[in-house]
Amino acid sequence: MKKALTFALITVMSFFLISCGADVPAETTAHVHSYASEVTKNATCTEDGVTTFTCSCGEIYTEVIEAMGHSWGEWAEKTAASFVADGVEAMACANCGEEQTRALDQKPLKVLFIGNSFAVDTTDHAPRMAKELGVKEMKFGVLYIGGCSINKHYANMIGKKADYTYYLSRGGAWTTTEGYSVQRAIEEDDWDYICIQHGTGDGSRYTQSTSYANLGRLVKLVKQAAGDRAIIAFNMAWVMEPDSTHKEMQSYGGDQLKMYENLTATTQSCVATVEGIDIVIPTGTTVQNARTVVKRLLTRDKFHLSKDLGRYMAAMTMLEAMCGIETDGLTWRASGVSAADLEIAKKAVNSAIAEPYKITQQ
Repeated sequence: MKKALTFALITVMSFFLISCGADVPAETTAHVHSYASEVTKNATCTEDGVTTFTCSCGEIYTEVIEAMGHSWGEWAEKTAASFVADGVEAMACANCGEEQTRALDQKPLKVLFIGNSFAVDTTDHAPRMAKELGVKEMKFGVLYIGGCSINKHYANMIGKKADYTYYLSRGGAWTTTEGYSVQRAIEEDDWDYICIQHGTGDGSRYTQSTSYANLGRLVKLVKQAAGDRAIIAFNMAWVMEPDSTHKEMQSYGGDQLKMYENLTATTQSCVATVEGIDIVIPTGTTVQNARTVVKRLLTRDKFHLSKDLGRYMAAMTMLEAMCGIETDGLTWRASGVSAADLEIAKKAVNSAIAEPYKITQQ
């Protein structure tokens, strides 16, 4: 009876509240997050990135974007190695551009002369000078027959004659071996430069065009033996002293300037135009330039170069004109070469390289 009265009372009160417009609490629904994503930190090759997720209600959370890692390309030469300095090769990442580098070993210098006493004069100081200029590994070879001319070099190659004395230096003292042929010397190494030297031993005159008739044929034989790697050079010799008793100078009546003019004209027309000759070394012009200021003789017998300044300048000219090794920074001096001589030599060499067939007053 009591329960029935309670239920009736609740029913009446509910009716009364509704009738009077009172609010009745509605049912509530749980919030569902709706996130918008944004990359707030980009991943790189080496660092993670971040994606941020934000809900309209203000709630936030993040996720890690893993670092991409580098995508390296191939190694490629950036700076070429030279005879006096290491080179550099590099590879770059395709994603970020970061670069890695490593050293390329300095190149060894390998020079072979097919020559005579003029070749010996030119190369005598070259190993020590090259070392002082920064060359770490080198090989200088000289095939020697006294006075050997273009015609004789050519005949020796045709006959494969082992008639040469072979002088060799790897940066130290010169060694001597008899019984070499041109072919044997060429085939023993991959030479950077092979230089041909003219002489006058068989009556040839290095100032006259007829003495160069076989030069083109000789060059072809040398290139066939050496392949494409070697650069072929020709060393233009110097003229003698005016009072030399050598028949070459006597034919000019002691006129040194006239002999020089014929030498340069012949070199330009009969040497520089020969197919396969890549470089003409203007040693004769260096010597003539120095003669404009040096009062002493630059020859030891009025024909061959003096063992001090004469040979010193010849080596400088050869290293710079043929091998591309700058000599302006040279401080080492051969015995008998003064500090003043060194400055004269540098100016004479630079002028000869700039004007190889013209005397420049020093």
